Amino acid sequence: MSDLRKLKQTRARVKGQITRIATSIDETIIVAQATVKLKKLEDFWNLFEEVQLQIEDNEPEDPDQLQVFQRECELERQLFEVRYFEAAAKAQEVIDRGTTQVREARHMEIRNNTIQGNEAVQHRRNKPKLPEIKLSSFNGEYTKWLFFKNSFETTIHQDNDLSAMQKHQYLVGVLEGEARKVVERFTISNENYENAWQLLKDTYDNQTMIIETHLNELLDVPVISKDNKADSLRQMIWHIKTHIASLKALSQPVEYWDTIVIHVAKKKLDFIEQRD
Repeated sequence: MSDLRKLKQTRARVKGQITRIATSIDETIIVAQATVKLKKLEDFWNLFEEVQLQIEDNEPEDPDQLQVFQRECELERQLFEVRYFEAAAKAQEVIDRGTTQVREARHMEIRNNTIQGNEAVQHRRNKPKLPEIKLSSFNGEYTKWLFFKNSFETTIHQDNDLSAMQKHQYLVGVLEGEARKVVERFTISNENYENAWQLLKDTYDNQTMIIETHLNELLDVPVISKDNKADSLRQMIWHIKTHIASLKALSQPVEYWDTIVIHVAKKKLDFIEQRD
């Protein structure tokens, strides 16, 4: 019993560390700090699993005590998982926000360089050089439509320095698969660009389908692998956060879905995390 008491004390310290890390993650920390904290959280996850399994090996022989013991173990796991996922999500949010800021700054730098280059060769407008911008591709997946549409409109569609034919060339160049088939019947020309772009929007600007597709993918949470637990946990958190953020942008009440999301994620944990 003395060993069991020590194991429970160790478990309590691990839970306390998770809480402290979660409390320390706020708007002031930088990406590097959040990355370190996320790695530390993963280490505590592994330590909790090790300690909890040792505790569960100390099952009492009395049937009544055994039932109480098993309920307590399950509750401890559930409470720890909730704390862990909340802390990990906060750290991942800081990392994602920092990555987005870097990408936006890089995009702005490219765009500014393009504008400056266009001004330097204004006297050669009869043979314009198209701006070299890496555009996002689109293959017809509804979950990627809004990102693609916003990116294309900002970068190409609203650029008054490009002719309609040049915009049409860009559009065809970034479309793949099913999406490309939608506009294939239009010959690339100044006259056909608006019709091609409008048909693409009419096909994929379907909020109901976009929401349903995000929901389907949100509920299809990746399974946590025992062989590569840390990486697959990051992938699962990224998967959930991506679709939750997209659904929130679509005015869905995601702030009330915590219990459902945690339940769905828990069902996907492998046998070691789900030991009943």
